[in-house]
Amino acid sequence: MAELVMALGRHAAGGRAAGVAARFAIAWRGVRKRMRTRQTIAQLRTLDDRTLKDIGIHRSEIVSIGLGIGVGRLPRR
Repeated sequence: MAELVMALGRHAAGGRAAGVAARFAIAWRGVRKRMRTRQTIAQLRTLDDRTLKDIGIHRSEIVSIGLGIGVGRLPRR
């Protein structure tokens, strides 16, 4: 009968470093996403009401659009 052996453990030094690096990468992606969101909101806030109306956004929707909430919504008429 054949024996199936699976390596479940990590090397002590390499595994910890890889885990820390992976957590840092995930955290950095989150920081970059929040920075892009804040930049999008700031840029939309600089637009005048007429320009916002032309692109179908009301000033009260800027934060929601920046956060990606209601992206698939129907445009205002």
